[in-house]
Amino acid sequence: MVANSPSTGRYCHGDEVTLADVLLVPQVFNARRFDCDLSAMPTITRIVDACSELDEFIRAEPGRQPDAEA
Repeated sequence: MVANSPSTGRYCHGDEVTLADVLLVPQVFNARRFDCDLSAMPTITRIVDACSELDEFIRAEPGRQPDAEA
Protein backbone atom coordinates (compact mmCIF):
# COMPACT_ATOMS: atom_id res chain seq x y z
CA MET A 1 0.00 0.00 0.00
CA VAL A 2 2.74 2.49 0.87
CA ALA A 3 4.53 1.90 -2.42
CA ASN A 4 1.56 3.18 -4.41
CA SER A 5 0.13 5.76 -2.02
CA PRO A 6 0.53 9.46 -2.86
CA SER A 7 0.63 10.16 0.89
CA THR A 8 3.82 8.14 1.37
CA GLY A 9 6.79 10.38 1.98
CA ARG A 10 9.97 9.84 3.89
CA TYR A 11 7.84 7.72 6.22
CA CYS A 12 4.62 5.70 5.82
CA HIS A 13 2.32 8.72 5.83
CA GLY A 14 4.24 11.80 4.81
CA ASP A 15 7.40 13.24 6.26
CA GLU A 16 6.53 12.86 9.94
CA VAL A 17 6.80 9.62 11.91
CA THR A 18 3.41 8.11 12.66
CA LEU A 19 2.17 5.06 14.50
CA ALA A 20 2.37 3.18 11.20
CA ASP A 21 6.17 3.62 11.21
CA VAL A 22 6.44 2.67 14.87
CA LEU A 23 4.59 -0.57 14.14
CA LEU A 24 6.42 -1.27 10.87
CA VAL A 25 9.97 -1.14 12.23
CA PRO A 26 9.70 -4.18 14.56
CA GLN A 27 8.09 -6.23 11.81
CA VAL A 28 10.98 -5.56 9.45
CA PHE A 29 13.48 -6.09 12.28
CA ASN A 30 12.11 -9.61 12.74
CA ALA A 31 11.91 -10.25 9.01
CA ARG A 32 15.60 -9.37 8.73
CA ARG A 33 16.38 -11.42 11.84
CA PHE A 34 14.96 -14.48 10.13
CA ASP A 35 16.60 -13.66 6.79
CA CYS A 36 13.35 -12.98 4.92
CA ASP A 37 13.83 -11.65 1.43
CA LEU A 38 12.61 -8.04 1.41
CA SER A 39 13.91 -7.20 -2.05
CA ALA A 40 10.35 -6.97 -3.41
CA MET A 41 9.57 -4.24 -0.85
CA PRO A 42 11.98 -1.37 -1.54
CA THR A 43 9.61 1.28 -0.18
CA ILE A 44 9.21 -0.59 3.09
CA THR A 45 12.96 -1.01 3.49
CA ARG A 46 13.57 2.64 2.59
CA ILE A 47 11.06 3.79 5.24
CA VAL A 48 12.54 1.51 7.90
CA ASP A 49 16.05 2.66 7.03
CA ALA A 50 14.91 6.28 7.41
CA CYS A 51 13.40 5.48 10.80
CA SER A 52 16.57 3.69 11.83
CA GLU A 53 18.49 6.95 11.51
CA LEU A 54 16.37 8.61 14.20
CA ASP A 55 17.67 8.65 17.76
CA GLU A 56 14.36 7.43 19.19
CA PHE A 57 14.44 4.31 17.03
CA ILE A 58 18.13 3.75 17.72
CA ARG A 59 17.52 3.85 21.47
CA ALA A 60 14.57 1.46 21.08
CA GLU A 61 16.55 -1.22 19.23
CA PRO A 62 16.11 -4.60 20.94
CA GLY A 63 19.85 -5.12 21.42
CA ARG A 64 20.11 -1.84 23.33
CA GLN A 65 17.53 -2.78 25.97
CA PRO A 66 18.66 -3.56 29.53
CA ASP A 67 17.37 -7.12 29.32
CA ALA A 68 18.93 -7.87 25.93
CA GLU A 69 20.82 -11.13 25.76
CA ALA A 70 24.43 -10.77 24.80
